[in-house]
Parts: sequence; structure tokens; C-alpha cells
Amino acid sequence: MLPARYCLHRRVAARRLYKICRRNIRLMLIENGKPYPDPRFRNNEGATIITNSALFDVLILIPGITGKEEKAFKTGTLRYGVFVQDDIPFLLLDFPDAGLTLDASYNFHKVDPQHQLEWLAAEGNAVHIVAAEQRTYHVKAQRFVGLDLAVPAAIKAAAARQLASHPNMQSVDMGIQKITARFTTEMMMKQAKMYRL
Repeated sequence: MLPARYCLHRRVAARRLYKICRRNIRLMLIENGKPYPDPRFRNNEGATIITNSALFDVLILIPGITGKEEKAFKTGTLRYGVFVQDDIPFLLLDFPDAGLTLDASYNFHKVDPQHQLEWLAAEGNAVHIVAAEQRTYHVKAQRFVGLDLAVPAAIKAAAARQLASHPNMQSVDMGIQKITARFTTEMMMKQAKMYRL
């Protein structure tokens, strides 16, 4: 049995977290087999970074997810890293069990300016990865991972510099197009430090 002090601490922490979440975050229920609840990304393909209060989530949309890919997303080996070019960070994801590599660029100008400093100051390394079928938008697999602290630190440092080096989100989007024209995901991975789960 846990000490009462520990249990009380956990209840107080849970209450505080709930109040913070109610105040700052639109909570979503994400269920396997049902559509992803945020329709903003319905027309995307590949990996998309979705900012949350401390770090981000990753939504992966792929047409015709196979059973092998679904299993790889849920429990397979995951290699990840960060590639930064011109103050634009790319989260790199490699699911070797499915033979799938993905990159997700991050345009920090798309984050509400009122929340940018708060997000940069927040500490966190937890990422919720959601894989969904692109055509139906139905969730097929979910995975919650803790990234090595160097990865969120590198992404946040690049995001902070991005505000000074790129005047607006269109400038970042143009930079992303130039970078992805020069580098494949595999080329980015060769230049990045990759971590393994």
C-alpha cells in the first residue's frame, strides 16, 4: 500500500493538471476505429506536428494502413531524431518494422502568438503518436512515447530562432519547400542523431 502522503500528493497534482487542462486545452477523445476528432488535418498526408501545451502530438495519415504497419506503429521499433535547416526543425520518425520513414516540419508562426512564449518555456518530452487511415480519417493505432530531452530542446531552440529569421508563416512554408526539395527524409536522418525506442 502506498503512503497516504504520496496518494494525497497524486490527487492534488491530478486536480491541478485537470484545472490547467480545462483552462488551456481543448480536450479530445481519440479512439481506435473512429475518426480523428480534429478535422483540420483531414487533407494532409504523412506526419503532421500538432502543438499542445508542453510539446506536440504527431498525426500520421497514410492511405491503406496494413496490419504490419498498424502493429509497427503500436509496438514496433521506433527511431526518431531532429533535423534543423535554416531554423526550421523537422521531426524524423523511422518505423523499421514497417519500412516506413517520415519527416514532419514545424512552422512555429502557426502557433498563436499569445501562447508562443509559454510553449517555449514549458518542459515536456511526452508525445502522443496517432496513425490514421488517410481516406477514412479513422484512427488505426496510438502510441505514447517519451523523447530524449535533447530532441524537444533542439526543436524549441529552432522554433525560437525561427521567429527572428522568418518574418511570417509563408516565409517558413517557402523554406520548408526548398529544404524538402534538397533533402529526402533518409538524407535528413543521415545528418541527424537518431534515438531508438
